[in-house]
Amino acid sequence: MSKFITRFFLPVMGLLLLLAVTFLYYNYERAKSVAVMHQQGAMRNINESVYDLMRMRGDRLFNDSCANYLRRYVSYYDKRGLRVTLVDPTTGNVLFDSSLPDGAAMENHRARPEVQQALAEGYGYDQRRVSSLDSEEYFYVATYSPEFGFVVRSSQPYAFAMEEERADDLFFIVLAGVIIVVVLFIIYRIICRNFIFLEKKADDLHHLPISYSPISSNYFFCFS
Repeated sequence: MSKFITRFFLPVMGLLLLLAVTFLYYNYERAKSVAVMHQQGAMRNINESVYDLMRMRGDRLFNDSCANYLRRYVSYYDKRGLRVTLVDPTTGNVLFDSSLPDGAAMENHRARPEVQQALAEGYGYDQRRVSSLDSEEYFYVATYSPEFGFVVRSSQPYAFAMEEERADDLFFIVLAGVIIVVVLFIIYRIICRNFIFLEKKADDLHHLPISYSPISSNYFFCFS
């Protein structure tokens, strides 16, 4: 039994386990890609809603009166750590940031990848870049509409963004992993039990007394 497990069963189970791990890893990466796309879409909608708000109020350029209602508007979103930043498309200066008090100085954003992409294509994003404010990795999405004199960029801590998007996916991946391990263990137990039974039967047959009857000489006479 031990030789069978070593030479045949354990390698087969190892192969099945490897296939299971590959399947789970593939689904994990797929869930991550889907989560990134969902997050991009959600934050792009936030940017568009800021433009809609400014359009409804008749503000095409940012001014001091916009700061208060923009800050209140951002607070309505149930997203942990959400920040909305308005960037001057010409100079790259930060006109407004919902996480900072009015007049606070920030680094120039002209060279930020998501801002450059938004100016070129109307929409851009960057992920897992460390923020200059709190040294935390963020997910950034920027949108630019020539109708307005600013780029809208929303950002959220990467850990929070992915946690919100992938909570359900991770649950099902972990659940699938547990089910696979349980199924492999059940198969192992069933096969071991059957082989122990067959081994015992073979051992019993091996120890059965076997008697031999002498063959009569008449038997050979019949064929002579």
